[in-house]
Amino acid sequence: MSELSKKRLSARDRGSGIAHDANNMLSATIGHLQLLEKILTSPDPAVQKHLDAALFGCHHIAQLLAEWRSHSKVRKSAQEEEWKYFPLEKTLGRLTNMISTLIPERITFHSSIEVAGKVHGHEYKIEQTVLNFILNAVQAIPEQGEIELRAFSLSDAKGRNSVVISVRDTGVGIPAEKISKIFRPKYSSKKQRGGSGLGLPMCQEIIREHRGKISVDSKPDAGATFAIELPFFPEQQELAESSDEGMSSEQERKPQVMVVDDTPSLLSVMEGFLEEYGMEPRAFSDSREALHWSTQHGNELDLIVLDLNLPEVSGKESFYRYKEMIPDVPILVYSGERSEDAEELLREGAAQFLEKPIDFEETMLWIRDTIEKKHSQSE
Repeated sequence: MSELSKKRLSARDRGSGIAHDANNMLSATIGHLQLLEKILTSPDPAVQKHLDAALFGCHHIAQLLAEWRSHSKVRKSAQEEEWKYFPLEKTLGRLTNMISTLIPERITFHSSIEVAGKVHGHEYKIEQTVLNFILNAVQAIPEQGEIELRAFSLSDAKGRNSVVISVRDTGVGIPAEKISKIFRPKYSSKKQRGGSGLGLPMCQEIIREHRGKISVDSKPDAGATFAIELPFFPEQQELAESSDEGMSSEQERKPQVMVVDDTPSLLSVMEGFLEEYGMEPRAFSDSREALHWSTQHGNELDLIVLDLNLPEVSGKESFYRYKEMIPDVPILVYSGERSEDAEELLREGAAQFLEKPIDFEETMLWIRDTIEKKHSQSE
């Protein structure tokens, strides 16, 4: 190997290490913010606005780290990039709070979010698509004007549900002959203001990946409305909440969940969330101590949360020892990237893999649902 290759490899390794540590700290920060949000049951609107903006910033940094890592690897498909069911009302509410600080005072911003349910997909990409439409609307209003963000649900004759997210502005509008061109790569009507023409084609690609569609309604000097229609699951949130309530009332004994992670701040957040969701955490920062404890108490466990990057006994080796010791206990593994080891452990029976930084609330719901299913199958 040449000296140049060695230097590149060394730089890449250092970069991976920095990204790993940054992801750990981001996970802890997101977790603390989400815990704070739960503790403050009815926070002052100004406090909630700052919390939402802080969470938005953390998630944005996490996405930037993920994109940076992808430059040295084969790009993941859309279905591999953290697809999940996410509450659209919360996502758009967070975006509204964040965007209100970016809109000039000459523009009045309104929002009407009339949805209660979930979308299946990549939350960050949907968020960025809506943000792109809003920023385009700002550029389309040279002086005073208005921008309105709306979201409402629809149901067709066959009972299929969808949600419409629209951004309307009172700007200069788009001539009819140009509407068919605005989604072409590198086409831009804003090049004199520095536009690249890459925004709308990327938005269209994202919405197509999510089995949705984009429509545009505009006339010169009469503003424009960009609308997204996506598949929607209005009962998803209610089902999850009723499942949580049923579990807490039916189970007298608190589920025991062991967490093994060598990052103290992450371990602390995980303990806090498990307690908040009615579970009893068994936390270990030393994988050797966790294995020793499990030889005597493993049968008391309902689930294991295992970091793959552990300094003493590796996460991979720990996984196989737990599978041999307590084979019926589900194991959730997580790490800063979806590595070959992660894929191997999924093939070998890991119940789930999560890439840091994780969404702690979604993770807690998954843990409780997994434990509930395990108990119902054993009855």
